[in-house]
Parts: sequence; structure tokens; C-alpha cells
Amino acid sequence: MSFAPSIKYLRSSDGARIYAEAVGDFNKPSLVFTHGVSLSSAIFDDLFTDERLLANFYLVRYDMRGHGRSDKPETMEGYESHLYASDFAAVATAFNLIKPSYPNSYFAATVVADICAHLRPCPIAGAVFISALPYIGPVMQSVGKSTILSIIPHLLPSSESNITQVKTLLTSFIDSCFGNPERVPFAVKTSWVGMAALQPPSVTEFVFTRAQDPQPMFNEGQKGLPLLCICGADDPFVDGQAVVREMKPHFPKLTDISVPGGSHAVFYDQREDVVAALLVFGAKVMGKKVTIPKRILVGKIWAAKKKFSIDQTTSPTR
Repeated sequence: MSFAPSIKYLRSSDGARIYAEAVGDFNKPSLVFTHGVSLSSAIFDDLFTDERLLANFYLVRYDMRGHGRSDKPETMEGYESHLYASDFAAVATAFNLIKPSYPNSYFAATVVADICAHLRPCPIAGAVFISALPYIGPVMQSVGKSTILSIIPHLLPSSESNITQVKTLLTSFIDSCFGNPERVPFAVKTSWVGMAALQPPSVTEFVFTRAQDPQPMFNEGQKGLPLLCICGADDPFVDGQAVVREMKPHFPKLTDISVPGGSHAVFYDQREDVVAALLVFGAKVMGKKVTIPKRILVGKIWAAKKKFSIDQTTSPTR
């Protein structure tokens, strides 16, 4: 199964250009992916060629403002919550999306709070947090592990680190995303390092300190918005169970999957687990429109009986 991607540069409500891309059959239910802090949607390259996802979903991704190929406003005003919602609306309109599910990785999960706060009615059918920070605020201290909390200050304008130290830090940061960085192709790692290097320190600070109100997101959860939380059990950056504890009181329809041996880049290292989880979640949210392969169904039944998550810790052959 082969599809040519549709690539667009869109204009958000403030005129900022947003890079967006879609692949697959637009008649199928859509999944919209956003990436983690300092990176870009290119981190999802493997998922966007996965035949099981393409058989069931129209896959859409975009670079958040301040990241990758999208514009990087130079003032805090360019990172207000309503603008992140406008970016999503521009993508949804450009690709004619109707009630997509919204998988997102680490910092990009915060966009769900922006969408719920500023778009009416809520335009998403479900949300997926993958190794994710749920929103910006004091919660960062409770769900972020000491590793990532110690890295962030060195990426900000106030850092006294010299260029050599920052380069070393970026390389170490990217290596830490993977469970076995020595097994990750050189081209992949250098691509991720390059993405991180594209973001000016001032923009990193804007992204980490912008104002958000999570209450509208909590309200949507209470109304029944489904939420899937996927986290690697060995994630050095995010405490997945802390995320679940923060979100569970607000999301009665929360599903929690902790991938045994899973890294921060669990969608890359343990792609099989993440694809399986997305298919099962998609079937739950979108009904018969999503077909779950028998092999995945067997894994799901086994997991339910044993009270474990789907256990497949080895990376797919690359």
C-alpha cells in the first residue's frame, strides 16, 4: 500500500505559516499527530508508512509553531493558547477533517488543552498522550522526571552553557529518547538533533512558559472525551503513572498502557505496541470503521486476562 503525501504550508489566524502533511485515504477516520518539544513531525516517519495504520486511518501531522518547518514567532504573543488552537483548526480545515482522534507526543499533548479551550464544539473524537506532558503549569514538576527537568534550563536564553556544552547536551538529550541509541540509524539521530538545533532558545522559553487553562479540557473529559495514555515503563523523562494520576479524575474514559521496557520515543522503539494501541483505541472511538488484525486482538485479550499491557518490547526490523 503506497500513498503520496499531500504537503501544505498553511496560514494560521495570526498569519504564521504552519507546515502540514497528510497521507492515506481521506475517506477513512483521521489521526492527527503532533510532536514533542524542540522536534518536528518528521519524528513520525515510521508510523506514516505503517501499512496497518494506512489501512485504517487518514494520517495527518504538522509542525507546531516555533518548531521545525513552521514559523517561529519572536515574541510571547505569538505563543498564546488561542493561536495553537487556530493552528489545529487550519490543519483540520485544509484536510477536511471531521472529528479526528489526536495522538500527540510529549509537549505536543498540551495542544489538546488549547483545542478544548478555544474551539467549539470540541472538534476531536479522542485524544492520545504518548510519553506526554498533559498541560503547562505546576503539573510539569510532578510528571516530569529529574532528567528532563535538569536539561530544560540549559536550553533557555538565561543558560550560561557555552556552545560546546549545548551541542553535547542536545546529543545526549536525543540519545536519551531511545532505549538503545546505538541501534538507532545515524541518519535518524542526526535528524532529530538537527530538529532540536533549529529552535532558538528564546522560542524554547516561550513554549515552556506560555499560559494555559486546562479546565476546559477537564470539562470535555467529564463529558466523555476518550483519552489514551501510552508511556514507556523505562521513559527517563516522563512518569507515565503520574500522568495517569493527574488525568484520571477528569477523564472517566481513560485507558492507560505502560509498555514494558518502553523508552521515551516509545512510538519508535516499540512501534508494534503503539500501533496496536492506536488500532484498539480507534476501534473503540470510531467503531467498525477500524479493523483490528487478529494478531493484535489476541494480544489484547491476553493482556486483559493477565492484567498486563501488550508486551512486545523488541523493535521492528528496520
